[in-house]
Amino acid sequence: MGTSSHHLLALEEANAANPALCLSLGKALCGPFNEQAARTEFGPAFGSVELQRTIANANYNALEASLKGNLHGLDLLASYTYSKSIDQSGGLPEPVNPVNPALSRALSAFDLRQNLVTSFHYAVPQLKGDRLLNWLSDGWGAAGIARFTSGLPVTLENNNDTSLLGTIPNGINNNGVDTPQWSGQPLFLHTNPRDGQAVFDASQLTLPALGTMGNARRRFFSGPGLEDVDATLSKTTHLNDGASLEFRAEAFNLFNHAQFFGAAAVEGNISSGSFGTAVSAMAPRLMQLAMRYRF
Repeated sequence: MGTSSHHLLALEEANAANPALCLSLGKALCGPFNEQAARTEFGPAFGSVELQRTIANANYNALEASLKGNLHGLDLLASYTYSKSIDQSGGLPEPVNPVNPALSRALSAFDLRQNLVTSFHYAVPQLKGDRLLNWLSDGWGAAGIARFTSGLPVTLENNNDTSLLGTIPNGINNNGVDTPQWSGQPLFLHTNPRDGQAVFDASQLTLPALGTMGNARRRFFSGPGLEDVDATLSKTTHLNDGASLEFRAEAFNLFNHAQFFGAAAVEGNISSGSFGTAVSAMAPRLMQLAMRYRF
């Protein structure tokens, strides 16, 4: 399957500065976060002018497959998706390149290349014997959901205004169009940082020369994936007059794997001392007990 979207809302700097002019004026008159004298569209009398324009495009393509079956009390459902999503902006906090918006084309923040989800429910057969054995073995069931995915893209940020375009990023609720300079060498991606190693080789990404745009796309590689199993064990005891009592033991992240999964799990800000490393993880194993009385 596939979709294509056009005329999406994006933020664009309408009064961008001229980097060559800014450099020629010298650091005293023009530099990062001080490009007023080099703004050309509306002139130096105006500062940054950001417009919300419907100029962005996006596309999504995917292969989907599913399997459903039942065997001796075991219900199984498995779904697999292989997909790729590309856009020019992840929303208004990500402005597009004011010189050529097409240069902002990159992986979507939610791009998930591979996604496998399985769910199961197994009704444990009742043992045949005396009344006590029948009661103890009746009503047991096990169920769970397992999910295995590749990682979400790492968003690279360079909020140092090194391009001298004057997009004025504040690094809090919006980022500029600048990106780091990539050497073109392998990043040696390490998608299992449980051993403390960096997710990618940060030395291959540096600040670009003043007055130039970095050649790295905003997102062009992905971080650690997800390996998660949630499970529940339950027993239902039937009482008189159609009533029943259900006991459940549930576990989330059953195997207690450290999951460095998420859009902000890997530090992509080149100005951060943690650049290239995993900085957040999902919750550890959580367990809970529950009892339900039906009548």
